[in-house]
Amino acid sequence: MIEIFALYFIIRKMGLLAVQKGQPANKWKWYTFFSWVGAELLGIMVSFSLTNNLIMNAVSGLVCAFGGYLFVKYQLEQMPDKETITHWMDKIGKED
Repeated sequence: MIEIFALYFIIRKMGLLAVQKGQPANKWKWYTFFSWVGAELLGIMVSFSLTNNLIMNAVSGLVCAFGGYLFVKYQLEQMPDKETITHWMDKIGKED
């Protein structure tokens, strides 16, 4: 239950960051959701193949899910800000 609340706030934060970067917010919200769920399932499956401890499997899934979120966040943070793009485009063809 706490994971769902955390995912909600993380997705909302990613949407705001996407708008800051001049990207479509819904696209990056979906990327975040699917990377979270996909990485969590992958972490759980790998953990199940290594051990039969239910708590360790759940913790492994959450750690991998957070890693999936960090991967998408890193990709979005590497994009230039909306103001930087506009400033660069305004300077084209003008002399200093």
